[in-house]
Amino acid sequence: MCEKCKAIADEQNALFEEMDANELVKMLGIVRGTEDVSIFERLFTVLNFNSTFEEPTQVVALAHHFGVHYLAEKELADKLQATLDMVSETQRTDDTNKSEAIIASKDREIAGLKS
Repeated sequence: MCEKCKAIADEQNALFEEMDANELVKMLGIVRGTEDVSIFERLFTVLNFNSTFEEPTQVVALAHHFGVHYLAEKELADKLQATLDMVSETQRTDDTNKSEAIIASKDREIAGLKS
């Protein structure tokens, strides 16, 4: 990436970090037409969107920015799920071992009573 492009990307990322993600998502929903708002609020939001994102590449940069954060969160969630699965499996193994020990103990007790 050239220095100029990197500087632009850094500037855009800084802008996206300053903006509230919930507001951005709501703005995109209103512009897209999936939010139930009045026509005036939609018009105002479209104008605000247009002034916030002056170039189409900025919208692509926003999508990339959200995508990077999504993938980082997904990786973290996958690691947490793997940890939970591992702990759960260990607990199930311990429970199985305890059950087997109890059954063996009861079998010995029954065998002792029979003799």
